[in-house]
Amino acid sequence: MFRCLPRPGGNASRSLWRPPHAFASSRGIKLAAMVQVPNNNNNRGQLKFSQEGWQRIQGLFAHNIGVYSELRPARRLDFGSINVRVGPRHTIQRFDMDCFTSIGRAYTEAVCRRYVAANGQPLWWSTKLVAQAKPVVRNKGSSRMNVAFRQALRDAGYDVEGRRKKVPDGQQAQVQAQAQGKVKRGGADEPWRKTIAQLYGSVEISAHDVASLHKMPFKNMQNYFAKVVRGLEEDLGRTADGSRAAPGEAQSGGGAPNRSNPRGGQNKQKTPGRQPDQSQRPRPPPSNARKADAPGGKPQTAGGMRRLDLGRPAQKQ
Repeated sequence: MFRCLPRPGGNASRSLWRPPHAFASSRGIKLAAMVQVPNNNNNRGQLKFSQEGWQRIQGLFAHNIGVYSELRPARRLDFGSINVRVGPRHTIQRFDMDCFTSIGRAYTEAVCRRYVAANGQPLWWSTKLVAQAKPVVRNKGSSRMNVAFRQALRDAGYDVEGRRKKVPDGQQAQVQAQAQGKVKRGGADEPWRKTIAQLYGSVEISAHDVASLHKMPFKNMQNYFAKVVRGLEEDLGRTADGSRAAPGEAQSGGGAPNRSNPRGGQNKQKTPGRQPDQSQRPRPPPSNARKADAPGGKPQTAGGMRRLDLGRPAQKQ
């Protein structure tokens, strides 16, 4: 009664062996080959960027934005499973590096725009719970760290972007009273901390243990992040002219080791006219040792040694 005829141009007219993506467009995605980046400095390392990704990275370098490998661990700021990594300038986050190392990522340009737009913020920071757990558990742990770090920045006199907040006229007397109280208790801040205008750089705070992070009281977490902020003032504190506020070198524990001294730990210098230690000279062989050129003085080889038979007593030669 009814006749079913295939429509021209429908799915029934397609050959079975042809893949379905052959009838679709490429959506303008251009594939690029992977290139090996030479290890010319410590910033790039041995990362493999795509050709498009490497061009994007060079564009970010023009805005003084580095890659994730520039971050160095600050060992003195670690606590339990919480690790702190510090960089002297803005760097790409770890989770965005895949946009520059993979091929055909559609959001690479949008990521670069976001970094360039946020380049005006002096402090780039992130708090993450990096562990094998459900997303809701990781998000809850990251949220607790986020709130604690924000509060630590406010208590130290900074906004969430790392800028020093201006004290209102009505609160100057209260701030001076708090400073005098610290002086009486013997906990006054160093003079160079008052010259800090902003915290400039990148900070990554990551926790790796779900149980210890969720069991930590929030008050203890706030006290810990207060110490982290004081450590960041030493590494990333900048004055109004952009110079480093803390005296001396940076205190980050992840810097390059000092190789100016020998590995022994002391800088030993030779004194003119000093005689070498006699105990370090090679000792002469003992008097009863045989010489190799003397008769029977050659050392015995494995083939010339007499075989011992443990089943019977050894015969005297």
